[in-house]
Amino acid sequence: MTYNKHTKQKIEFLRSQAKELELSSGARLRLSWFAYAFDHDGNISMTCTHFGISRSTYHRWSERFDPTDPGTLEDRSKRPKRVRREETAPEVIELIRGYRQIKPTAEKNAISQALLREHGLSVSPSTVGRVIARHGFFFGDSDSHRLKRAIHESAVHLRAGALERGSLTAAEDELPGIYAS
Repeated sequence: MTYNKHTKQKIEFLRSQAKELELSSGARLRLSWFAYAFDHDGNISMTCTHFGISRSTYHRWSERFDPTDPGTLEDRSKRPKRVRREETAPEVIELIRGYRQIKPTAEKNAISQALLREHGLSVSPSTVGRVIARHGFFFGDSDSHRLKRAIHESAVHLRAGALERGSLTAAEDELPGIYAS
C-alpha cells in the first residue's frame, strides 16, 4: 500500500462509510490501523505498538488491502480448498450401522473383527470409529450416547442451515471439530 494523499482520502471515506458498507468489526479495526498510520506519517512501529499487533501482521494486511475494495479487509476462510472425501464404501458404512443398531454399545474393535469374520472385509478399528462418529451411529440409551446423539444432531442442523445460507464454514466455526473429514 502506498502512502499518499489520495490513498488517505480513500481510507477516511471508508472509515466514514464502514457501517453502510457492512464491514465487520475486524475489518473496521484493520481500517483504523491504516488510518492511524497515515495520521502518524506512515510510522508503522508506532501503529503496531498502539494497537498491540506485530509488524508482520500489519505488513500482511497492508499487502492484502486495496483501498478501492473494502472487502480486502475482511477475514478469509481458513478452510482448505480441497478436503478429502470419505474413502469408506457406502456398503461398509451400512454394515457398521447395522452392527451398531443390533448392539448399540459394540466397540469399534468388535465391529472391525465381525466385518472381517462375517464379510471378509478388512476395516481398521480406527476407520470404524471415524464412521461411527461421522455418521452419528449412537443408538444406545446411556447418558454418553444421548449426549453424542444431541451433539451430532445439532451439528447436522447447523450444517443444513449454513448450506441454506450458502456458507458451510460458518457452521464449522460454530462447532469446531465436529466436521472431521
